[in-house]
Amino acid sequence: MSAEQCYYFDTNALYKHYVSDKSETTIRRLSTTNTVYVSNLSYLETLSVLMKYFRQGKLKKKAVNRVIDQLKHDIGTTPRHRFQLVATPEGVFRDARALMIEYAMKYELSTNDALHIAMARTLTPPVIMVTSDGGKSDFGKMKGVCTQIRLEVFDPETTQATLTQ
Repeated sequence: MSAEQCYYFDTNALYKHYVSDKSETTIRRLSTTNTVYVSNLSYLETLSVLMKYFRQGKLKKKAVNRVIDQLKHDIGTTPRHRFQLVATPEGVFRDARALMIEYAMKYELSTNDALHIAMARTLTPPVIMVTSDGGKSDFGKMKGVCTQIRLEVFDPETTQATLTQ
């Protein structure tokens, strides 16, 4: 992990930044020493996960509200923000459809995963996708698709960067 790297956090990574888990330290370190991009999709899905866990009794209302306040503070478009919010680029839905057609049968790619990948690969400078989607395998779900399209992946749960050259 280099200090001048740029990363894109999918929902899993953004959520884990705020809610304790074994990969939290690695994710927090990335967000304090590098440029990290998130999309409105990451933001919205993180809110959805928070609400789901609240309804299931896995998170208390106070914890949910704390995370929501922190998200509001940390995500934006100015240098003071921890996470840089990126606009949805032109053509991202077309690219996501193409990813679904090409890879969804083999890699169990979901609609939102395809959108995350399509957004991440449009960013300049190139970013490293931060996701644990796919489990311990480097070739499952999002990690598998990223490998196929040559988008570098970092899985904070395995702390192994998969450089796809």
